[in-house]
Amino acid sequence: MATFSRAAGTASHHRRKRRLLTALCIDDFDVGQLIGRGGFATVYRARHRRSGKVCALKIMEKESIARYRMEDRVAQEIRIHASLRCDGIVRLHGHFEDADHVYLVLELCEGGNLYRLLKLHGPLREREAAKLIKQLLQALLHMHDRGVRSEATDATPTYDISPAKTVALCGYSCRWFTGT
Repeated sequence: MATFSRAAGTASHHRRKRRLLTALCIDDFDVGQLIGRGGFATVYRARHRRSGKVCALKIMEKESIARYRMEDRVAQEIRIHASLRCDGIVRLHGHFEDADHVYLVLELCEGGNLYRLLKLHGPLREREAAKLIKQLLQALLHMHDRGVRSEATDATPTYDISPAKTVALCGYSCRWFTGT
C-alpha cells in the first residue's frame, strides 16, 4: 500500500510556520456534518480540537485508491495542492493518513458552491459574474504559472464561495506539465 505522508515534500521553515496544522491524526478533529461525496472521497466539516480552527476534512479510502490504481494520482494531488497559494484556490492546510484512509485538511468555504448559489438566487448580475470570472482566471493563471493544468476528465471543477464572497477553485483534477 502506498504511503502519502511525504507526498507534499519538505517545506521551508517559513512555509511550515504558515501551515495551520502539523503531525496530525483523525483523533485531532471533531468531525461534523457531511459536506459532499465524490467517487473517491467524502468531505466533512471538521474542527481541529487544539486550535479550534474549522476546516473541510476530505477522507479517501486507501482500499478504493488501490483498487483503481490511483496511488500516484492522489500523491500528485497532494503535492500540487500543497504548492498552490492563491486566494482563488482552496488552501490545503495539511494531510495525514492512517492504515485505512488518506485525509486532506482543507480550507472551508462557508458560502457553499457556485451551483447552489445560482440555483437559489438565479443568474448573477453582470458585474458580479465579471468579478467571479476574474477571480477564477487569476486562480487558473496561478496554476499555469506553476506548471499545473486542470483536467476536467472525470468531473467539472467545483467553485466554492468563501466567507469574503470570493470564489475558490476546488475539486479539480490536475497534472504537472512542462512547456506552454
